Amino acid sequence: MVDPAFGVSLPRIEYDKDIVLPEYAGRSPKEVWPAFFKQHRPHPRIVSDLVLTLSKAKEHEHVISCIQSALINGQAQPWMYELLAVAMEQAGRPHEDIERVVLSLSDFGNVDYGSVMYSGAYLANFKRHAAALHMYRQGAQMFPERPEPYLLGLKQAQLLKTPEDIAWAGCGILEHYWGNDYEQQHRAALIAVTEAQRKLRQSGNVEQSGEIDKLLIQARTRDMRIRVEWSGEADLDLAVTEPPGTICSFETPETMGGGLHTHDGYGPTPESSYEEYICPRGYPGDYQLHIVSQGGRIVSNRAVVTVSTAVGTPQEKTERHTVKLEEGEATITVTLPQGRRTQPRRTLSMHRGNITQLEAIANRTVRSTNNSADVQRVAAEFTESRLNTAMQGRGGAFGFAPVVRVLNEGTSVRAGVVVSPDRRYVRLSINPTFTAIPEVHTFSFIGGGSSAASGAVGNQ
Repeated sequence: MVDPAFGVSLPRIEYDKDIVLPEYAGRSPKEVWPAFFKQHRPHPRIVSDLVLTLSKAKEHEHVISCIQSALINGQAQPWMYELLAVAMEQAGRPHEDIERVVLSLSDFGNVDYGSVMYSGAYLANFKRHAAALHMYRQGAQMFPERPEPYLLGLKQAQLLKTPEDIAWAGCGILEHYWGNDYEQQHRAALIAVTEAQRKLRQSGNVEQSGEIDKLLIQARTRDMRIRVEWSGEADLDLAVTEPPGTICSFETPETMGGGLHTHDGYGPTPESSYEEYICPRGYPGDYQLHIVSQGGRIVSNRAVVTVSTAVGTPQEKTERHTVKLEEGEATITVTLPQGRRTQPRRTLSMHRGNITQLEAIANRTVRSTNNSADVQRVAAEFTESRLNTAMQGRGGAFGFAPVVRVLNEGTSVRAGVVVSPDRRYVRLSINPTFTAIPEVHTFSFIGGGSSAASGAVGNQ
């Protein structure tokens, strides 16, 4: 299919092949798209390719009219509100109109978490701090254990200077953010919340300050914290098998059981010679700790394991175990008597790069005042990426618990020996096994890495 206006080749779609796209070059958008969508119902992929073509040609008014006409005629798609806001921004429409479009996304039936977060970032870009914070709160309701709504919402709450919102966002960071810089982010969140409390007390609102105190205690409570320390040049790895069977290690730093592997250490410096596992909300039961040496010398061939439960509460309990690594390994079992988790962790957190992308959208207005081409470029890239993502399908999600195993290939023999009571006869039972791995498929998984499996294929 060739776009008659710009000569751009669009992907050929077998369905809806009788639909001919109108000529829109040099024509008023109001003359083209309302009539087209009233008469035709093109496949969603055709609409997305058309919008992308118009956007690349910088026909922003045509993009606006095309999307609005599709919405009016009952051909809405989840990405349309986002890209309509982008096109209106590029066309220089009033921010009030753009805000209404972005807020309409929250009422769309198929709204997803990513759309809400992007909408919040755009509203922050338009200095609509209250509306942006509302979006972030909505995102937190969808996925309470994801850290992005709290990290982005704290900035909006501080601009609004509302203590209850600062407490919500700050406590959310303290409980749910565990990136590489979590200690820095936790300090900043704690400072923001305590400053809000100070202002409340100065104004005489002691009761609200007390309520925030309760939220802080809950946010800083950890069901379990495990720290493995050693001396020497060794590199020890800690893997924790949780009651549901999930395994938390440096390879799988977050699990559906609630565990977080927050530090992967190595010697010889004491500052780095430790492994840390934190479970803010865990299942009650037994946790099996498997410590493995990956090489290097360890003093006395021993490590110290510190296990703390109910951290931050009056019931806090700490135990220390000295374990000896036999043949480079050691296994101990500890018990969490009163875990607070009742259902699996619903998410593996977004990485810092995704948060940085949302922050860039929220702060784009500052850059665009000096370089209007920059906002055009970023908006065009966003349009293409969101369209491509939207058309990849929304089939839901799946969970998995990867287990690393060694698969032998070749011929192996298992033999059994039975000696008669009088020791005159020996019976041998031989069981040969022939194993072959015909094909290995590489697949992607959450976190951006790749792995390999035999006879199995997965999608991100």
